[in-house]
Amino acid sequence: MFNFIYDYLFKKIEFDEIMINCIDEIQSIQWGENVGKPLKNIECKYKILQITNDNDALNYLKYEDNYKDIVCLENLLNEGNNRTTRYLSNYKKREYDGEWNRVTDKANKIIDFKKIENKELLFNKKYNSSVNLYLSRFIYQYLHCLYFKRYDKNIPSFGLDIFDIYRNGHLILGWKGSFPSPPPAREIMPEEGILLVW
Repeated sequence: MFNFIYDYLFKKIEFDEIMINCIDEIQSIQWGENVGKPLKNIECKYKILQITNDNDALNYLKYEDNYKDIVCLENLLNEGNNRTTRYLSNYKKREYDGEWNRVTDKANKIIDFKKIENKELLFNKKYNSSVNLYLSRFIYQYLHCLYFKRYDKNIPSFGLDIFDIYRNGHLILGWKGSFPSPPPAREIMPEEGILLVW
């Protein structure tokens, strides 16, 4: 019992070499630089519908709630995150309780999130818009998935599943389809819908 309490309160979070390399890669991504251009060399297990028209893509990003059969970007990222946390809470509670926030804290010390926010501002200036790209939220999700995968390869890892889209300078706009409520403790399956990408 003492070890659990000690780990919960004081365990130091260590990022392995893979995570450090991924963080370096995150900081060098040209977020949104290839929107509207053809999707090339992207590995993604989901079906993708690319929106190439700038105005149409920006309209998807303006959604703050789900609309008809479209899950807005914020809710899509929430769905991925909720499935990860539900799985951890059900099957890896000790690791989840003691480490989730510490992973976030460590990421905050390593990643220049102000620089990420500035990239969003520049993006909005370029497109004369005021949309939220949720890049910081995606980065946290990606790092949590990467970190907790070492405990259990079956952890739902939507952040990892969609990373290649961002890595290649494209942006996710949302999801065509719907999700069950409450979110199940499993990954988002390809047959649940289509990823909307710019």
